[in-house]
Amino acid sequence: MIKNVFGTKPKIQRFPLTRDILLHLFNLLWPPILVGRPISATEYTFQLTIAASFALAFSAFLHVSRSRAYTTEDLRDPEFNRKKATRSYVRFSTLGDAVQIFLPRSKTDPSARSLNLVLACTDDRLCPVKTHHCYLTVVPPLHGLPDYLTPLFYRPLSRTGNSTSFTKKAVQQTLTTLLIARGGGSTRLHHPQLP
Repeated sequence: MIKNVFGTKPKIQRFPLTRDILLHLFNLLWPPILVGRPISATEYTFQLTIAASFALAFSAFLHVSRSRAYTTEDLRDPEFNRKKATRSYVRFSTLGDAVQIFLPRSKTDPSARSLNLVLACTDDRLCPVKTHHCYLTVVPPLHGLPDYLTPLFYRPLSRTGNSTSFTKKAVQQTLTTLLIARGGGSTRLHHPQLP
């Protein structure tokens, strides 16, 4: 068998998501009124959802899909709230200086255990406590469902009135579109180690 007759596809060099890059994203995307015009409530909701999910993932060293990956079919599962993180799993301390988030076990987790995260308040824009408090205050439960049936993070209604899946692909497409629209240049962020 002959391999690499036509050459190999060049590999894209990937770098870790640093605090500086995440702050750059926040400065470009949040707060949402950056282009001199008010934006729609749906766009604001989705941006706030992305901000809160990224703050959680970054602060807790989680894979971004751990707290948010679900499909529309998952919502029909009567055991949804036992398998996925919901809004009822978020608790703020009485002083407002910490947030506790329970994440049910993941199928891809080798130890197959649930996580009970406690995140402290930080004094910057990436504060998971502030972003989650703002998110849960501004973004209503999905379709008026109770908190224990509403995913922790969800994508707002589409133009047709249907709730769409909040997946990695949906977030990537939205980030790419917003970064280009807001002057982020190409879809790749400038990384200090890149030439």
